[in-house]
Amino acid sequence: SDPITDVFTNTTASRQVVVYQVTPYGPSALSCVGNTVNVQVYVDPLPDGTISVDKPVVCYGSSALLSFAMTVGTAPFEIVYNDGTSDITVSNIANSHFIAVNNLTATTTYTFKSIKDVNGCVQTLSGQDVTITVENPIADFSMDIDEDCTPLEVTFTNNNIQPGTVYEWNFGDGSPVITSSDPTVTHTYINNSTVSDVSFSPLLTATITNGTVICTHSMTDFVTVHAGVSLNVT
Repeated sequence: SDPITDVFTNTTASRQVVVYQVTPYGPSALSCVGNTVNVQVYVDPLPDGTISVDKPVVCYGSSALLSFAMTVGTAPFEIVYNDGTSDITVSNIANSHFIAVNNLTATTTYTFKSIKDVNGCVQTLSGQDVTITVENPIADFSMDIDEDCTPLEVTFTNNNIQPGTVYEWNFGDGSPVITSSDPTVTHTYINNSTVSDVSFSPLLTATITNGTVICTHSMTDFVTVHAGVSLNVT
């Protein structure tokens, strides 16, 4: 007998049944008709799924949770996703699957590439990706001098100025905190004592706000101001 080819596309979300009625005829000279036989063919849909993330914005070094939801198909599934560097295959999973991504250091796009269900049906996905934005404010400063006599004027240099970042200077001597994105700021330290040195701890805090996520980074150092000189004349 000659093979017969037919194509059936299942556009639903569940298994469909196609019934073929096969009736034999022949030989041609006699045109005899045989018994009709019903043949059932089961056509499974292509699996489908989505990817999402619980935290689309995080601070440097934080974690997030990728969620894979299989919306069509029969478990267990095998999925392939890309982490921005390479393809990763995860097998034998249920309709919902979660993957933790830890110690995030750079903005990364994760792409859900393909899905295969237990019936061996494979779907190549498109447009299924999520991006995790990593905010990384950096506080880094240097000083032109860190020790001398009172009054001591110190020039601070901000070594890493990033757009969209707020920089707060706390000079550590009780003076008001100032906000400045200038490359340098100057502050004068006073030691009112005539018997002992005084050390101060200047603090620079860098802050980035993205939606409801606030990321900060701080740096501190020390400034030592020597005691003043007292002169009594009679």
